Parts: sequence; C-alpha cells; structure tokens
Amino acid sequence: MANLAWKAWDMILFYLRSQTKHRIDSPNLYAILEAMHDATSLEGKRLVELEQYRTELLQNQEELDINDLGAPSQVRDRSRRTLGEEVRGSAIPTFQGKMLAKLVHHQHAERILELGTSFGIGTSFLHLGCPNAAIDTIEGNISVAKIADGHLSRFANGHANVINGMFVDMLKTVDGPYDFIFIDGDHRRSATRNLLSDLRPKMAPTCMLVLHDIHWSKGMVGAWNDLQTLEWVSATLDLYHFGVVLTGLDMDPKHAISVVPRWMKPWQLGIFR
Repeated sequence: MANLAWKAWDMILFYLRSQTKHRIDSPNLYAILEAMHDATSLEGKRLVELEQYRTELLQNQEELDINDLGAPSQVRDRSRRTLGEEVRGSAIPTFQGKMLAKLVHHQHAERILELGTSFGIGTSFLHLGCPNAAIDTIEGNISVAKIADGHLSRFANGHANVINGMFVDMLKTVDGPYDFIFIDGDHRRSATRNLLSDLRPKMAPTCMLVLHDIHWSKGMVGAWNDLQTLEWVSATLDLYHFGVVLTGLDMDPKHAISVVPRWMKPWQLGIFR
C-alpha cells in the first residue's frame, strides 16, 4: 500500500513539473519528440509477427526457474513461474516498444547494446527501429536467454547477438563504441550507478542512452537524479516510462526536462512561454 501511495505521489509530481514539446527550445530535443510521432518504420508484417510471438509466450504454461538477479519483482513473488506469467510481468508493452523503436530510428543507430534481453521483445523493437544495426544484448537468466535467442535468430536476421551472463561480467566481453544503449535490467540505484560507470567507455561520442522504468521505485528515481548530474551528460528527457540521455552535445546550460504528450496539457501550445 505504501508503495502504491508513493507511485501515485511520484506521478503527480512528474505531471506538475512536465511540459509539452511546444515549450522546448532546444532543436535537438524537439526533434526527438517529433520523431516519436512517426510510426512509418513500425507498420507492416514484422510488427504483426512480433505481437504473435508475444501472444504465444503469454499462452505458454511451461514452468521456468526464475532468479531475480536485480531488484525483486513487484508483481511476481515466486521463483518458479509459468513462462506466460514471466512475460506478462517483464516484457515491454507494445506502446512502449513502439516508443523505443522510434527513438533508435531517430538515432540512426549502427551499433546497439541492450542490458536485459528478457524474451527478446524489446530487442525486436530495437531491430524494427534500425533493421541493419548490429545488436549485442545481455540476459542473466539462461533459460530466458535461450528462448530469446531462438526467436531473435529468426526475427532479427542475424543482427542480434544474445549473451548470457551477469551484466558486470559480460560488459567486459563486448567492445564499443555503441551509439544507442538500452538499459532494462537491474532496477537498483547502486547497480544502475555502477553500470553507468562501466558503460561510459563503450559509448560513441554522441551516444543516446535510454533507461526503462525510471519511475519504477524510489531507488530508480534516485538513480535518474544521480545520472543527470554526471559531467558527460548533455541533456535528459524524462518521458516517465523512459529516461533519455544525450551525450556529446554542446548545450549550456544542461537541459533536464520532463515531457508529456500534448493531450495531457492541451493549453501548452508554445504560444505563450
């Protein structure tokens, strides 16, 4: 109950400080938000195929041994769960997957790193956004990694490399630079801070870093606040479900903006700032 109350309060605070894209002066940040309205790269058979894969997983009653390697699940409290239960609680929702695909498409990424493959649904959206990009994706649970690898070997046409192991260990085995990094794994403040330190040398000069579920817990909100103070961060966008970090841009002062769709604040049309 206390956690639900905190989430409600955090959502209210986010809304109060947020603005629409029409209030944003930076051309770089405005272009990102504009790109998220473009769905042209997500139409067609591939998206249908991906959602069919999701449906098959949700209906699968096979039991898996799941070890929560990061922060404990807030919705699943058993280590042995059906495959469908695990997908329902961990896989990125379709509307968020589309947002992710639009972000990576805007970045024109050539090399992508994902921390937290899960069943490969988020990875698939990354592939839809940039079909020719090379993706390295790391998953800690071996049984989940095998399922993801089987799907991605077909869906991503050889562009996705699934790596099984702990983030801290497997990051030592991959070489940058990556121009897009997606973190959807360990939702603990200290772990996120350590990951950012390990990831920094692997970032391209103008890397886009995206964190999922930055409002998942007090710890993740704290991690997001920590990140915004780092010297190498040029600007951040808090989209509630995602935190977007830009590097290598000449922006003074540093921008840290919370953004909502126009329908949530229809009076913010940018006419009067």
